[in-house]
Amino acid sequence: MKWSVVGRDIVQERYVFLSQFLKDCGVENEVSFHAPEREELLGFVEEQQKENQQIRIDAPYCHRIVQESTHLPSMIKTLKTADAYVLISREVGKTRENQWWLRNYLYDAILQLAPNHFNDIDLKSPVLIAGSGAAAMTFLAAFSRLGFQRFSLTDLYIESAKKMVHDYQRRFFGLDIEIVASDSLTTLPGHFQVLLNTTPNVESNTILTDLYFFNYMKDHGIVIDLTMNPIETPLLKEATSVQTRTISGDLIAAKVDWLWMQSCGLLDKVTEDMTFDKFHAKLREFLLQNQERDCQAPPEEESVLV
Repeated sequence: MKWSVVGRDIVQERYVFLSQFLKDCGVENEVSFHAPEREELLGFVEEQQKENQQIRIDAPYCHRIVQESTHLPSMIKTLKTADAYVLISREVGKTRENQWWLRNYLYDAILQLAPNHFNDIDLKSPVLIAGSGAAAMTFLAAFSRLGFQRFSLTDLYIESAKKMVHDYQRRFFGLDIEIVASDSLTTLPGHFQVLLNTTPNVESNTILTDLYFFNYMKDHGIVIDLTMNPIETPLLKEATSVQTRTISGDLIAAKVDWLWMQSCGLLDKVTEDMTFDKFHAKLREFLLQNQERDCQAPPEEESVLV
């Protein structure tokens, strides 16, 4: 099986692990990584469809790929974000045709992980979301499906946040979404039980500095950080130090990859004793070992084969 990952902010080690995991299960596969220019995205993906059996979409193209694509499933039309193109064989009359369909596995992953993490969370309390990109959009939709109705959104790029809020309030009725200026985080009242961070762990990200205070969090809350390098982010460490539960980016990524394998029929090759928890543990160990060796340098070439 040939498959590719298209994006510009790819954590390649995640997919290298996934490729090797499949090989260990007897699934011969070859993964390649590509970073096309924004203006060339759709044409590039169409070329990839001629050469690959599956395509994963990564940041920052999860929203743009939906904007430029046609024949969208109803759920993708609603979410307006996607993280994979899946090749599906369907019967059309007396023949079978292969068709490419966009999917959003992150949305499904959130809903499936929720029962183990959100059972004691007050759905009436607001959710604080840092960032306004495709991941934030997907989480907001999933959270609303779970029953949350009040959201506060902060972003360094305030116009991007306003556009997202306007768009989602038109499509998800009954949601109360307010925009919080990034320099006002330390003055927020302490009534949030859930914090989601989708912003990068970089020195220039001033949002993180203010999030570390946790003055806005209620007791028994939960902090989610999608950052995967490092896995144990400063935000998660600070949350743990104040007895707040955490969900790390590798858990979310593992669930997304598990659901992708399942939908592609690849889990049929996995041994019966391989559970999701074991799969996640293997991914986490692999990522930690690579980070400890400081091996997460960006590739020199746009396409890398494994």
